[in-house]
Amino acid sequence: PADVARRGSLVALRYRANKQLQLRLSVVGLSPGICDPCVLPGSLRDSSAAALMTDERCREFAAKRLVVIDDVFPCALMGTARAELRGLRRQKLLKPDPNDVCNPAQESGYFPFVEGSGALEMRDSCPATWAVVQRICGIPAILEDALGLRLAVPRCAMLACYPPGASYKMHLDSYAVQGGNE
Repeated sequence: PADVARRGSLVALRYRANKQLQLRLSVVGLSPGICDPCVLPGSLRDSSAAALMTDERCREFAAKRLVVIDDVFPCALMGTARAELRGLRRQKLLKPDPNDVCNPAQESGYFPFVEGSGALEMRDSCPATWAVVQRICGIPAILEDALGLRLAVPRCAMLACYPPGASYKMHLDSYAVQGGNE
């Protein structure tokens, strides 16, 4: 039991140290994704997102802080997006982070999707992924309007894949009980 607690504490400490390093590198522009300049949700409105977040779903989200929506994207679009992500992986644009304790062996990268931030390259090289990201990024404006929230959306989307051997664990920074609220 003491050994397990020690290992757990080491993992949590390593995670927090890595997050602090990422934050500092991001602030000075050396690492994307954590402190990217954000845009207001209204600038990302997407009419197709309204079909996802109906009034009923917004109420469910407000009550439960979670809403599950099935069949959001057509299978053909997701198949194309999957092929695009495989292409990014083959090009080594998705990379593992050896310090990631929540998603061991996950391969990921941050890609701009807001106009003027290098997004045209992503739109041209990964049009299906671009369409998925654009639709998802329409949701914050709906939530702001429906729930009176004040949100900001990063200019980059994190794209990730889980090759064989990769796994997903609870993110320590997502649960105050588990590791803080960074």
